[in-house]
Formats: sequence, C-alpha cells, structure tokens
Amino acid sequence: EIEKQALNKLINQYSFFISQFDKPCQILLQQFKMYEIENLKETLNRGDSNFPLESYVWSGYNFDNNIKMHWHSDVELVRFIKGEFSYTIKMQEYKIKDRAIAFIPANVLHSFILPSYSSESAVVFNPKMLPFSEYDKNERALSKALVLGYTSLYNPITPDDPDFEILDEAIDYIVANSKETSVCSRLRIKSKLIEIFAILQSKGYFSEEAV
Repeated sequence: EIEKQALNKLINQYSFFISQFDKPCQILLQQFKMYEIENLKETLNRGDSNFPLESYVWSGYNFDNNIKMHWHSDVELVRFIKGEFSYTIKMQEYKIKDRAIAFIPANVLHSFILPSYSSESAVVFNPKMLPFSEYDKNERALSKALVLGYTSLYNPITPDDPDFEILDEAIDYIVANSKETSVCSRLRIKSKLIEIFAILQSKGYFSEEAV
C-alpha cells in the first residue's frame, strides 16, 4: 500500500506535463511515466536490519559526481560543507554555495551534482527505525509524514537560520558515529534524528497529507 501511494505521488509530480496532451497521448504518457518512475527507484539496503541507516561522505575528489534522478523509500539528510552544489527535488532546482542542509523526503524524485574538490556528507535511513509511540498522536503524525514523504517545504536551510548550527552539528555527529554498533551510540543517533525532525516540524516542513 505504501509503495502504491509512493508511485501515485511521484506520477502526480508529472501531471502538469501530461495534461498538455490530448487524451490518448495522456494515457500512453501516464503508462510510460509509471514504468519510468518504477525503474528510477533506488533499492539499496542501508545499514542492517536492526539499524537501517547509512552515511556517505564526498570530499576532495578530483572529479564531479553526478547523481542522477532517483527516489527511495528512505529519508535523506544532506550536509553541504564546501563548494558550489546543485540539486533538484520535485522538479525544482536549488543552487548552494558552501554550507547548507537539505532534507530529502521519502518517495520524492531528486538528483545531485557534487563538484570536484567539494565537501558534502549525507545520512540515509529507513524512518521506521525511529522509536515513535503509537499512543502519541503528534509522534504518529510525524512518523506517517516521514514514511510517506508528506512534506510541504523543500528549500535548503542555510547559516542565516537560527537553528542551522544545531542541525549541522547533529548531522555531523550522526555521520561520524554511524558505523558504531553499541546500544549507546545508536540511541544517541536516534535522539539526534528526533531532534532534527522536531526542528523541521517547527519550521513547517511536514504536512498531514500529500502535497
């Protein structure tokens, strides 16, 4: 059911394009886009079954890294550190110079261009790993938004934001400790993730339904 909702959401991102054609063409384009979108899904396994989280670091390489358009059911947090970056999410392009943070929801098409000699890191994880209680309606709503990708904002967070340093340090901590396997380390990482999403929630990044 979640996969079906994710595919429908991604197809809706192209509705503005498909609607420009007559009905027979619209049907063909709809079928083609569904096939195309299914093939753009990234199916990597993150971390392990007990802790489905992976971190990635891009720094100092002497060539560009063009990460083509794709989507996944995981949530991604990107920490841009040094360089001039470009990324596209939900068909909107953003250009970044040096420090910034991007939140990539689950089930949303996105791509990146990471230039040579730049520095960037990312955390990608299955949002179901977070210990949200089914008895707290606020936590339940946030969990649903994370799993289904119900997001109303996509703009990057930059150093002029009062919460930028807190978010930046939290992501840096997660990246630095993502390979640790102790219970203590993993609990601290989960607490950092919850802190990050509490801040994003306060900024209006999440919605209760598909946008």
